[in-house]
Amino acid sequence: MICAVLAFFVFIFIRVRKSTRTNKILPQTMSNGKLDYQSYYRSRNAGSQVMYCGFNNERSRINKYFYLLYCVRSTLPVVLACCFYKYPLPQSVLQILINVGMLGFLVWKKPIESRMDNIQLIMVEGLMMLVNLCAFLLVILNNNGTSYDSKFANHLGNLIILLSTCINGLVLIFLTIKITLQVQQILSSPQGKDKSAWVSLGAILVQQS
Repeated sequence: MICAVLAFFVFIFIRVRKSTRTNKILPQTMSNGKLDYQSYYRSRNAGSQVMYCGFNNERSRINKYFYLLYCVRSTLPVVLACCFYKYPLPQSVLQILINVGMLGFLVWKKPIESRMDNIQLIMVEGLMMLVNLCAFLLVILNNNGTSYDSKFANHLGNLIILLSTCINGLVLIFLTIKITLQVQQILSSPQGKDKSAWVSLGAILVQQS
């Protein structure tokens, strides 16, 4: 399984490098009726645009690898849980470090062109960091011999449940906003009567899931 995950990451890295390198030499707009090679390339590789489109590459070169970076970030908690299941304290500390690193990167580099997507990622990452901080405090209480029946430990457990619910609710709120804006854009465009234009709503559902 680990080999399969590593192979997937290598595939994404190669795909991103190839896509961004090709996009760099293609013209940005049409001129004098000539073929827009960039549009042709993107339509030809529509199935993998998520790997290299929509990222704020002008702000930082590393942003073009954000898809790969976020895939690694999403996998690390599972890897840590498998490798450090006997050592909850190092696991919780590493989880918090991952949250702090990703949160700092999102705030500093703003890797995604869409401001709404950046805000959503920052808010979700912040809530996840609070969850991991609560888990870290529970580990400290356990190591100190404090009973899990203590009021403070119970409050921490309830807070973790509340924060996890907020994360799910936040995703639902942003999903509703994005679908509403997309529907308004489709209805106000000439392609509003085209059924294929409504397929874009499916991409939002997949993105949020």
